[in-house]
Amino acid sequence: MFVAIDGVAGAGKTTQADLILKKCNAAGISCLVSSAYEKGKKSIFDKFVRDYTLTDNDTAITFLFQALYCIQQKEVADALHNTDLIIADRWNVSFLAYHSMFGELSELGDEFLQKLDNLTFKNTQPDKSILLDVSPETAYLRYIDREKQKSAIPIKDMSFFIKTVDFYRKYAQKHNWHIINGEDTPENVHTQMLRVMGIN
Repeated sequence: MFVAIDGVAGAGKTTQADLILKKCNAAGISCLVSSAYEKGKKSIFDKFVRDYTLTDNDTAITFLFQALYCIQQKEVADALHNTDLIIADRWNVSFLAYHSMFGELSELGDEFLQKLDNLTFKNTQPDKSILLDVSPETAYLRYIDREKQKSAIPIKDMSFFIKTVDFYRKYAQKHNWHIINGEDTPENVHTQMLRVMGIN
């Protein structure tokens, strides 16, 4: 099964993905958690952006992110036939959520975004998609707390979170995603995630 966990920055995606990985390891279920940007990749990305002074170059950062998404897509595609559970910590909708509203790509239209999306993700679609839904205020506070060690990407303001949360909610409802309240306790969210995936 291939499951994508999505939502605004600060929704708790990485926390939940790590909890599920531990559960699977304990139960003898082969599991891959794939992310484009989290953990070790983030520090490499940030160093590259700083070393080449690209912090304010939205186009360059976009291309770098697309390269990371290409790596993630291949990682997932390679694991589809030999892994019990694949979890994507963000998938292609994260790309669409940002670039349909922010940055230079937002000015090029939906058709261009869809072509770039297909080129990067090669129409590799999850079996199930989960939205961890939190309010913009909660996401913002969690995000600011997490980014105390400032990353190379400029810190987002509240308007970013308001627009992105609205995008995810509308997209999830339209495409019949599983929607889980990310403001519940991590334990309750974890239980609901396992239920969606059919893991006891």
